Amino acid sequence: PNGRGGILMGTTTGNSSYARNNRIGGPTPQEANVVTGSSVLGIQVAGGGLGSIGGNNNLVQGNLLGTDPTGAHAIGSNYYGVLISNAPNTRFINNVVSGSTDDAIEVEGGLSAGTVLQGNKIGTDLTGSNPIPNGGYGIILNPTGSPASYATDILVGGTQTSERNIISANGKAGIIIFGGNRNRVFNNYIGTRSDGLADPDRTLGNRTHGIAITSGSDNLIGGTGANEVNVIANNKE
Repeated sequence: PNGRGGILMGTTTGNSSYARNNRIGGPTPQEANVVTGSSVLGIQVAGGGLGSIGGNNNLVQGNLLGTDPTGAHAIGSNYYGVLISNAPNTRFINNVVSGSTDDAIEVEGGLSAGTVLQGNKIGTDLTGSNPIPNGGYGIILNPTGSPASYATDILVGGTQTSERNIISANGKAGIIIFGGNRNRVFNNYIGTRSDGLADPDRTLGNRTHGIAITSGSDNLIGGTGANEVNVIANNKE
């Protein structure tokens, strides 16, 4: 097991000017990192505190958090999967984040604007068809802080099929926005398999809501375009 975290990119305090334009993982299976057994965080992308410079334009792609190398089975769960904190323009793409004891992905901090979460399997196996539940939320925006420091302008999903997140089988809501403005949630499957259908045993529904917003303004869930519609089904509340 990892004593605290699997991978830290940046710094949690002060100046993180050197944590720019880095990549963890890549587009091919051979480039995937398997990150398991962390007592706190699987991956943390940190831009430092408010007023810090740097910690931006980092890419986390194609990694397996909380599963074995095949992406089929849970192994050595992380307590939290991923934390993106004050790290602008982070791209978190095509990862599996499953089997966490608590939340899968947390995004926080007023400097996290421009962060993109796309093509991820959150609470399922690599195929998106079988549950590997996270104990808490699938995606949580702004779990801490005050309105002045909330993350804004976060994109969850996108208009392309490849940008769709599968967010299913989580122990709380699939997505929750505790605050922040102008966050967008497009074209995700929440509570279903990767084909948008329910699994026969109905085990892929999130334990509470598909999506919940407790505060914030000008957040956009879905849109008028055919490729902006979220499929939200089989969730318990």
